[in-house]
Amino acid sequence: MKNIFVSTSSYAEHSKKPLEVLKSKGYQIDLNSNGRKLSSKELFNIIEIYDGVIAGTEEYDKHIIDKAKNLKVISRLGVGLDNIDIDYAGEKDIKIFKTNTTPAMAVAELSLAMILSLLRCVIIHDNDLRNMKWEKNMGSLLYGKTIGIIGLGTIGKTLVEITKGFNLKYFACDIFKDYDFADKHNIRYKKLEYLLSHSDIISIHLSYSKDLKNLINKDR
Repeated sequence: MKNIFVSTSSYAEHSKKPLEVLKSKGYQIDLNSNGRKLSSKELFNIIEIYDGVIAGTEEYDKHIIDKAKNLKVISRLGVGLDNIDIDYAGEKDIKIFKTNTTPAMAVAELSLAMILSLLRCVIIHDNDLRNMKWEKNMGSLLYGKTIGIIGLGTIGKTLVEITKGFNLKYFACDIFKDYDFADKHNIRYKKLEYLLSHSDIISIHLSYSKDLKNLINKDR
């Protein structure tokens, strides 16, 4: 029987069907019962016995992978893989998978909500009212502003699509450029320094650990 560890604490939280599917295939399933992301030390102490991991955002570096002597598969519950040393995992014949679906719309909508909240001082007003204080703060319009998007991937593109009605001017900075999409939505690719100094709003949609560092180094 293969041992599978589910490291993400929210797995099967709303439905037990995923667990039932795995168990029906003959897998022994252990869940993360801590209700939070595991530390590297916690993961290191348990990883050795498992053949597979359904991973969250905890780190799988060389130290962890070396300890995981039985590990054959890391299946990432999500789309980002920057928490996994993919090259070293490959050297150890560990297969890496990720979720096919994407949370792009949910993340883009949340980004828009945060932008509007900041511009219209929603959180400030909410806190003031809860403290029996009324102080008018008009904030600022989103309409007609310039937004700089660092990382014009799936999420960045979705943000563009859902904000078209605000008559925004778009700058983008990315190592990989999609000129067809940029032309269609009147987006201008700019160097990082230019984008930072000429945008009213900046929205970052790439991982800090690798993609942002590469972008900064490339633009120097």
